[in-house]
Amino acid sequence: SILFLSILIIVFFVSKRLSNFLNLNIENLIFSFNKASTNSEPIDSSNLTYSEFLNLANNLNHVLEDKNIAEKKLQNYVDIVNQNVIISTTNKQGIITDVSEAFCRISAYSKDEIIGNRHNIVRHPDTPKLFYENMWNTLLDKKEWKGEIHNLNKNGEEYWVYAIITPTLEDGEIIGFTAIITDITNKKHIEKLSITDELTGIYNRRYFNLRIDEEKKKKKRDNKALALI
Repeated sequence: SILFLSILIIVFFVSKRLSNFLNLNIENLIFSFNKASTNSEPIDSSNLTYSEFLNLANNLNHVLEDKNIAEKKLQNYVDIVNQNVIISTTNKQGIITDVSEAFCRISAYSKDEIIGNRHNIVRHPDTPKLFYENMWNTLLDKKEWKGEIHNLNKNGEEYWVYAIITPTLEDGEIIGFTAIITDITNKKHIEKLSITDELTGIYNRRYFNLRIDEEKKKKKRDNKALALI
């Protein structure tokens, strides 16, 4: 009976030691994985002794490596978009929450100057109030708005953009707006040259032909008289 009791005691202490050793490996693996995933670096397997845990750590390292590669590629794409695509996001009230570097370049404002303001920071004074009212009516109706906008940058220089503004919805409700913008300043400059006399700046016959067609359509639609001077 003494021998049996001795064997039990030995088994107990060996089992306890193995259990502690196993728990230590598990704790080291969990700690190393959490640290590695947070810092995006490989798992330190130097504290692991069991081959099963070493294999698991190596497999996790492969997963982390693939994750880091994917994140790096995604960040590269984000950087390219940030530098080359004019983008702005606003909340539901129209307050700017973020802009791309490309937006900063065309507007000549820094991010700190733009974020927290509205887009009227670049509004051209010649743009009628009705233009923006129609835009907001479309957006608040949860519809996409597209159109040309005449703007003025920080240095007082005018520029034109073509904007596609899309409402951001959450559970069917508007939480903000995202604008993808294209610089069309050169296009508008060429258009202006094609409808004005280079010397006097007066509108030419081509512009007359364009406007007269528009005015005839407006006359027919509104059932009003049309006078020419």
